[in-house]
Amino acid sequence: MDKIAAAGTIDIGPSVKHGLDVQLPRELLRIAAKVLATGASTFGLTEIDATTALVVWLHRIEIERRLSAEIDAACGDDGLDDAERERQTREVSAALLECQRDLSELTWLALAENLPVVFSHDWDVRAILGLELVARPTQPAPSSSREHALDVRGQSVRVF
Repeated sequence: MDKIAAAGTIDIGPSVKHGLDVQLPRELLRIAAKVLATGASTFGLTEIDATTALVVWLHRIEIERRLSAEIDAACGDDGLDDAERERQTREVSAALLECQRDLSELTWLALAENLPVVFSHDWDVRAILGLELVARPTQPAPSSSREHALDVRGQSVRVF
């Protein structure tokens, strides 16, 4: 919506600075045409007023309000609140990761048999490598003394 509205913005700078006529935004269209004399098909370019962009620029708030109403009508009254949406997203993501783990295991077995298979580029790297991320328990923050200016994996490193 922002991109369309920006394309429809009227630039009045030249009109104000130089007294020129206000110019509506223009867009270049590619059109298919038939040559009447020969009947051959061709294409041409023409420039017309960017009416769609101009209308969006003029009535952006109303268009957004109506689009929101259409989306709400399509979704029904059983819309999800943020917490429920996040919970369901976590569940679906976990199920997807489990499926990718299964597929990765089968792919590794097929590769071991020299079969012509590859991993999909959009699989989670944790599934391909068989990794499980485990959160370490948090340790109390060290004091702010110079000896604890930098901690690396639980071991203090002295900074001079």
